[in-house]
Amino acid sequence: MFEYEDTRLPKAEQAYAFIKKQLLSGQWGFGEELSVVEFSNALGFSRRPVLDALKRLEIEQFVEIIPQTGVFVRHYSEEEILDHFRAVLALEGMAAYLAAERRTEEDMRALREANLAMQQVIEGKFEKSDYFSMNQRFHRNVLLAAKSKKLMSLLVPQWDLNDFFLIQLDFFNTDFRSTIEEHKHIIHAIEQQQSGHARQEMEEHFHRFIQVVERSLLRLTGKP
Repeated sequence: MFEYEDTRLPKAEQAYAFIKKQLLSGQWGFGEELSVVEFSNALGFSRRPVLDALKRLEIEQFVEIIPQTGVFVRHYSEEEILDHFRAVLALEGMAAYLAAERRTEEDMRALREANLAMQQVIEGKFEKSDYFSMNQRFHRNVLLAAKSKKLMSLLVPQWDLNDFFLIQLDFFNTDFRSTIEEHKHIIHAIEQQQSGHARQEMEEHFHRFIQVVERSLLRLTGKP
C-alpha cells in the first residue's frame, strides 16, 4: 500500500498527488486506460477521493473521464502539443519582459542560483525528474521577478503540462548544455533591464526548444 508523505492532507489531495506524480513520470502513454480500483487499492482509500482527484486532473487536462466507459490519459495530437508550447512561449516572453522592468537584486541572485543548479543537474548524474524540477525553478524565478499575479495564474498551470508532454516524447535524447548558455543571455538582459531584449532572448530560447519538440514528434511518429 502506498503511504503518502503527509497524511494530514485530505485523501483527495493525497490521491491527486499520487496519480499526478505517476503521470509526470511517464507511467502511462496517451490514451491508456486508468483503473480507479487499482488506485483505491494502492492508496487504501475508497473510490470517492480517487474520483475527486481524477476530476481535478481532468480539469487540468491530464486525463479524460468518459461516462459509462472509463478514465483515460488524455490523448493529444501533434498540433495540440505544438500549439500548447507556442502559447507558453508568448507567456514566457512577457514574463521576461516584465522581469527586466521590475527585478530586484534578490531576484537576480535567485536566477543565477537556479541556473547554476540546473547546470549541475545537466553536467552530473542526469535524472529527468531533476531536470524538470530545476527548469521549473528557473522559469518560476523569472516569473517571480515579473511580479504579475495575472501571469502567475496563466503560466504556472502550464508547466506540469509541459513536462507531461515531454515525458511522452523522445525529448531527452538531446544535449542540454546549450540551455545553460541561453539562460545566461536571458539573465543578462533582465539584469540590464533591457525589457525588449529579455523578451526576445526568452522567445528565441523557447523557439529553439519547440524545434527540439518538433523533431521528437517526428521520431515518435516515424515521419520523414
